[in-house]
Amino acid sequence: MKIAIIGGGASGIAAAIYAKRNNEKNSVTVFERSDRVLRKLLATGNGRCNLSNEYISPDNYFSHTPDVVSKILSAFTPNEERLFFESIGLLLCSEDDRIYPYSKRANAVSDALRHECERLGVNIRTNSFISKIEEKGEKFVILGEVFDKVVISCGGFSAPSFGTDGNSFTLLKSLGHTITKTSYALSPVKVYENVKSLKGIRTNATVTLIDNGERVRQEQGELQLTDYGLSGIAVMQLSRLCKDGSIIEIDLMSVFSKEKLVEFLLTRKENFPHLKADDFLTGIMHKTLAQYILARCNINANIPAENLLKKDICALAQEIKALSFKVKSVIGKEQSQATCGGALLSEFDTETLESKKVKNLYCIGEALDCVGDCGGYNLHWAWNTAYITGKNL
Repeated sequence: MKIAIIGGGASGIAAAIYAKRNNEKNSVTVFERSDRVLRKLLATGNGRCNLSNEYISPDNYFSHTPDVVSKILSAFTPNEERLFFESIGLLLCSEDDRIYPYSKRANAVSDALRHECERLGVNIRTNSFISKIEEKGEKFVILGEVFDKVVISCGGFSAPSFGTDGNSFTLLKSLGHTITKTSYALSPVKVYENVKSLKGIRTNATVTLIDNGERVRQEQGELQLTDYGLSGIAVMQLSRLCKDGSIIEIDLMSVFSKEKLVEFLLTRKENFPHLKADDFLTGIMHKTLAQYILARCNINANIPAENLLKKDICALAQEIKALSFKVKSVIGKEQSQATCGGALLSEFDTETLESKKVKNLYCIGEALDCVGDCGGYNLHWAWNTAYITGKNL
């Protein structure tokens, strides 16, 4: 049987390995548009490659058909995932529930996957862009060659420098599939406020997205301030839900209630009356961030702490507990890590991920309408869907 896999990312390469292991007589060809496979994988987890997570739940994913996501996730057990990585020679470790290669090196994962493809005889064709899949009965013609089965695994449209520019959606549409509404996910956010002075500041915070006065979602984790807005894991988790006019509210000291923080700051004023307001929050947070908060409260940075009024202390506590920014836009393309939306899952068989519209056509990975949170969930989806399709090829 001749199998074509369009896209040499994590899901495509894993599916090729499973397909070849399932039947060594299968002829498996991976078509990759760039000059090497697994380029996006090398950038994941800041180059450390966050492969998966200790706790996988449907709650960590978004799809227009969440019931289908649940079925797909249940087919790939944690033990099966562990055995797969062991079988290609990877030793794993975990850190804060996130699973990494023991070496914390993404190229170790890339090399292990490529070496297994070589051992199995998977044919990898780089610099091969597929713009058309021609149906020929129940077979397919790709670049003039006939294949029995085709797997589309060329991702969404985030980070086009890695080859994921939406070509999956073009191919699937041409074959009659529905593509749900798409947007950028796991992305930094641009805000209307001038935050240039805060560029480079990192801190842990509780971040809440508010839309039309309603609290949509809350995350806790690293916050990174940039010259255009907000980034870091906590913000990126919220980004797929952000829109122009949404409010991002940041609690910089979640260990205190607002009342307790007011008490703490009043005591601090009594203990350090000689400090200028400019230094009043030194030792609590980054000085530049403290200066920004003082300015937001219209407090003169040069007055002594002993001259701060109760209303000034309350204003500081309010800003520290609920520093708010108005969303202008989500920064997509190169800075987005994933695509929200994709091929409608209900149009694929959950047991095999074969198309219900086109026999012998399959779709896996980010091209499907499912996006996960930060923390290894999207790569888990890649291995999960590759397993389901690969073992059935």
